[in-house]
Amino acid sequence: MTGEVYYFLGTIVKAYGIRGELVLSLKKYLFEIVMNLETVFIDIDGQQVPFFINSRKPAEPDSMIIKLDSIDTLEDARQLVNCKLYTSSEYPLPENVREIDLHSFIGFTLYGEMEGKIGKVENVFMYPENPVFQIIDQGREVLIPINKDLVKSIDPARKLIEMKLPDGLINLSE
Repeated sequence: MTGEVYYFLGTIVKAYGIRGELVLSLKKYLFEIVMNLETVFIDIDGQQVPFFINSRKPAEPDSMIIKLDSIDTLEDARQLVNCKLYTSSEYPLPENVREIDLHSFIGFTLYGEMEGKIGKVENVFMYPENPVFQIIDQGREVLIPINKDLVKSIDPARKLIEMKLPDGLINLSE
């Protein structure tokens, strides 16, 4: 990861037509935002690959047809089916509609407000209603709940996360 934070837009659900167009499933409140983006990122094998949007048009109530630069055939489009589409913090979404890809924080160093350096985020576990950061520090696994109320600051450039953790949380893993 480069330290960039990516915001989830939707999922490519199928190829459309023979010119490489794609059907994107997304929440209705993101339509206007996607209509104004010039660039999107597609998660391909864990890497966020940028693509310029050539055209877009609303389709069914929760989908949009988009044409991306360099995706010109039905076969090219089929290879992207089921991939997730993002925008980056360089092209941020309004704060009230952001869905951050929590996996983009892998490799960040997590600090507790009182604890100091806790360690590097090794993985993210997406437990229902309770995602957690996995940190391995000196052979010890620490699981930190991901809750926006606990996050004090995120610095993508320096790959740092500062959190205000409940008392004793770090000691639960000992």
